[in-house]
Amino acid sequence: MSHTRGVKSTPDEGELAVEERSEVRVHGVKLNDSPVLVSRRDEDKRCMADTQDKTPDETFEVKLNYISDSVPLYQEYWLKCMKAELQKAQLKKLVHIVEAPCQSAVPSPVAPVPACATSPSGLDVAPYALWQQLPEVKRQNLVHTLTARDIRHQEATFELIVSEASYQKSLRVAVGLFQSSAQLKQTLTPVQNHVLFSNLKEVCKVSEGFLQDLETRLGQNVVMSKIGDVVLNHKAMFRRVYVPYVTNMMYQETLIAKLLQENRKFVQALKKLEKDPACQRQTLKSFLILPFQRITRLRLILEIVVECDLNVQQMKQTEELVSLEKLLDFGNVKSVPLIASGRYLIQAGPLKKLTVKSNQTSGSMVSSTDIFLHLFNDLLLLSVKKYDCHKYGINEH
Repeated sequence: MSHTRGVKSTPDEGELAVEERSEVRVHGVKLNDSPVLVSRRDEDKRCMADTQDKTPDETFEVKLNYISDSVPLYQEYWLKCMKAELQKAQLKKLVHIVEAPCQSAVPSPVAPVPACATSPSGLDVAPYALWQQLPEVKRQNLVHTLTARDIRHQEATFELIVSEASYQKSLRVAVGLFQSSAQLKQTLTPVQNHVLFSNLKEVCKVSEGFLQDLETRLGQNVVMSKIGDVVLNHKAMFRRVYVPYVTNMMYQETLIAKLLQENRKFVQALKKLEKDPACQRQTLKSFLILPFQRITRLRLILEIVVECDLNVQQMKQTEELVSLEKLLDFGNVKSVPLIASGRYLIQAGPLKKLTVKSNQTSGSMVSSTDIFLHLFNDLLLLSVKKYDCHKYGINEH
């Protein structure tokens, strides 16, 4: 079949195995009690029989575990996300309907819900998915020391880690239970087996590495300042494995439909595998569609992280402008309001202002004056620093 030529060969089973370790520490504090970073479930041990040692990351005292007891299979996680987003859309529509007739009335502001009491869409009902539930977060009392925007940013970033753990858990079932089944393989030709599972092993391996790097970042600091560099480091690998897999999906769906209708031995073997407790009553189809669901969901999660990050940055920039405005003395110079929508400080620091004076007898003379510069995205302030009152006397803008 010509449509299988673009699908790359996959690594051996052993490449997907991970060393079992139980203790995880972040800043010297065990996370074993955390509902996020705990040991793998028994069905994952059955699915992935072969193991191999890997070098632990230096930022951790012991090896990180990639699969959590408490995270659900990705099918369940994805379904919760879809339901939550549907409810959110319905709520927005309802609010719009209620507010429309009341536009002429005196508006009453809606009290904002504290960010620490909410979580990213699809995760608000599961304690395991909350960043604020981590023991280290509780120990440092970070929920009460960080701003609501900062907490929302941490929760959005943490969803990326938890959802990847859920995704990795489902991939291990798909590879370890279905693709590794000798009984199922005997019912298929080599070409059919290749089309059915495509490069799923490579997808699982890339997800494992991505999750490991995400957990490493969490281990370095429970308050994660950035995560974009981790995503960018895996961008090429995402493209390498997801493009062939998604391209093969149309052939995959056609083949499954044909096998279910014409291959009785395949159906019998498949039903037996789908009854395994590791599947949690999920079908093979639901496992095979996971990479497509994940790559689309990943973009949404990253957009939420970016939005939260921008909100935090804008809040800090506004606070910076408020503090700076108190230090400016315009004197006889026409004052300008420093706090404006979209304005932010780019650079501030001392400079030497050089003045050249021409003299017929002595020639040109150069003199220098110490000035201070505040460069904004739409404004430039030149001032003289007043050390006696710690203010900046504005000369021009």
